[in-house]
Amino acid sequence: MQRLLDPAVVSAAVELKMQRLLDPAVVSAAVERKMQLLLDPAVVSAAVEAKMEKLLDSAVVSGAVEVTMQRLLEEQQLKQELSLSQMKESLQLDLKDLKDLQDLNNLQDLKDLQDLKDLKDLQDLKDLQDLKAQLLVLDSETRQLLLHEVSALSRQMEDHQTESLSASEALRVRIQTLEQQNSKFSQEWSSLQMTPPPAPCPEPGLPPVQHQLTPELQQALEKWLSDRIKDQTSLRLTGSCSDCGRPDADKMADFALETQGQRHQTT
Repeated sequence: MQRLLDPAVVSAAVELKMQRLLDPAVVSAAVERKMQLLLDPAVVSAAVEAKMEKLLDSAVVSGAVEVTMQRLLEEQQLKQELSLSQMKESLQLDLKDLKDLQDLNNLQDLKDLQDLKDLKDLQDLKDLQDLKAQLLVLDSETRQLLLHEVSALSRQMEDHQTESLSASEALRVRIQTLEQQNSKFSQEWSSLQMTPPPAPCPEPGLPPVQHQLTPELQQALEKWLSDRIKDQTSLRLTGSCSDCGRPDADKMADFALETQGQRHQTT
């Protein structure tokens, strides 16, 4: 129990656990993968371009209009052909009946034949007038139907254009928002990349290093001490020394100022 509750052992275990959890390489890699998934310009551009092409493709709109007009014309043509075929069949039946009637009346005299011929002409004229009236009515109904469908199709096209413009404006606002977010995330990512990694924790069990000098500072300190010793030696030899009575501990502050490029004044 004393070994398990030893502060040094507990501190070493905690520091080792923290090093594993807060490894800068692992954290940086996870953040980089997340930012790449969120800020991939190819994915954003592809999604926006596909949406714009789907909503604003003039070829699709023109194709839909052309298909609708072609369908209407084919239906109208079929109706007209059906009406003409029915009229033709009716006329053929009437002609057949008239032919049978003529065969039956071949034995009658010329006057009766003339009367039948006149009657047939009148009947044919009446049938032709009825046929002409039916064709006029059918043509008028067809024109009205086509005008109504064309007007409805024009309204649908206007509504589609209005919706397309609204969708385009909404997409433009969305794109601007995404660009702003992308810029913000890029700045944050740049700041994260420029942030230096945390200093590594000291190994457990080693005493902390205190008062460690860099090679440059140590070299500057040795040079300064050498210069000061030479100055003091020369002053002692000449016999005039106004700073000889100062202890070395008081002179260290002057060294700190001189290494920073400042001047000092001894009082």
